[in-house]
Amino acid sequence: MLKLKYIYAILFIFYSGLMLSQVLYNNGRQIYINSEAQVYLNGSLTNEYGNIIISQNDTNNAEVHILGDLINNDKINGQGIISLHGNWTNNSDFQCNQGTVNLESAEQNIGGDEETVFFNLNLHENGQISLSNSVYVTGRLNLKSSVINTQNHSLNITNTDTASLLVNDGFICSSTGGYLSRKTQTKGNYLFPLGSDFEYPIKRNIIIKPSIAELSEFNARFVNVNPNDQGYYTSLLNDSIEYVNDKYFHLINRISGVSNVSLTMIYESEDGDFNHIANWSSTPNPAWNLLNDSYIDSLSIETNIRIDEISDFSNPQFVFCYKGSAPADSIPEPEPEPEPEELENIIIYNSFSPNGDGFNDTWIIDNCPNCNVKVYNRNGNIVFSSDDNSISWDGKYNNKKVPDATYYYIISPSNSTEIIKGSVTIIR
Repeated sequence: MLKLKYIYAILFIFYSGLMLSQVLYNNGRQIYINSEAQVYLNGSLTNEYGNIIISQNDTNNAEVHILGDLINNDKINGQGIISLHGNWTNNSDFQCNQGTVNLESAEQNIGGDEETVFFNLNLHENGQISLSNSVYVTGRLNLKSSVINTQNHSLNITNTDTASLLVNDGFICSSTGGYLSRKTQTKGNYLFPLGSDFEYPIKRNIIIKPSIAELSEFNARFVNVNPNDQGYYTSLLNDSIEYVNDKYFHLINRISGVSNVSLTMIYESEDGDFNHIANWSSTPNPAWNLLNDSYIDSLSIETNIRIDEISDFSNPQFVFCYKGSAPADSIPEPEPEPEPEELENIIIYNSFSPNGDGFNDTWIIDNCPNCNVKVYNRNGNIVFSSDDNSISWDGKYNNKKVPDATYYYIISPSNSTEIIKGSVTIIR
């Protein structure tokens, strides 16, 4: 039987001097780093075969500072502190215990053949971290102002404390299919700092607040593409929605738990004018459906929309939308006209195609220079108006494309008491 061999690395720092090590390659030893020791490696640490123990006690933590990469092919017991400047590659067994890992560089990668479970994970102040495998944090993640790109992997925070994620200006980017997961078990606010892009960041956070202290799990990601590109068509709206955000949407999944939560979604004024949240439904007919209880939270210093009680996340697609509030008696009686019609030399066309091809892109009333024109959607909300017929309609409302549908107009010629009513259809 082979007798175990131990290497005790007990390094003490006297005055301001530092003890520097060369690249450490472990090929079969057990390396024990005492809780009062500090080890500095000016290269990489490769644990090819063997066991490395970075110890701690009630008052002290062993500290290992690595200027290069950490590659684990066997077993590392990380009870103390690891400060890493290079990439993290875990191909075997990393035990986090109560240890802390500090990522010290502006650009680093966390990956390897095995998922890594960290206890405390602290990022660089303005770092860019990419995941090549899924990561779990059982203690606390301090994101600071860094960005974590999950790619198609997941970042999972299993500590149910609301303060298990600390953030200044950073966010989680999951543009290629990954997500941020958090477990909840208090009635506090759980922040999901979500966004997109390293160079030109866009941040659109959400907050989930459970109504009871029930153990639940949610995962979420910010999808910075037009919903149409994913098959969630912005022209398919229920009866009360005028338009939805065509720049981005959120995916919010509930993995466990059943009770109501409060959902807050934050946006910027540059995104458009919204007052509600819509949820995609694939049955019985695919469409965006209004969450009627959602509202603008005017008490917040941020621009956000909130719904106080929601428990159904079976359709995980959520988007900002606008619901109009025009009085019902403003809805004109529809009088569709199958062909262009001339009324006292006034020519009104019953359709146009604002698709940017340069042909039939706008709608205007011919031979009516002094007409007052108003166009309504099917809910009676004005989507276009022109005094004296001075401008043509380009199929937009508040600079947003309205859905392909039939709209109803009221035309008031200035030289007549007659009111002309009818319909016009947008066909892109």
